[in-house]
Amino acid sequence: MPKKTLDISKAIKKPGSFTAQAKRSGFKDAKSYAKFVLDPKNAKKTTAKTKQRARFVQTLSKIRKKK
Repeated sequence: MPKKTLDISKAIKKPGSFTAQAKRSGFKDAKSYAKFVLDPKNAKKTTAKTKQRARFVQTLSKIRKKK
């Protein structure tokens, strides 16, 4: 049976937008910014869309580790 592949390209609406937001906020990479955004201490500082993008970044990093 062939190995299943994920087509993530359809899930990414605006490529690079979260990384650009992270760099504007002074973070080195998107992964560290995602960790900051999802921290309960910073819940009021970020929007729902930013939190959604942060969760997606974490999910993609988990998928990337498995390969």
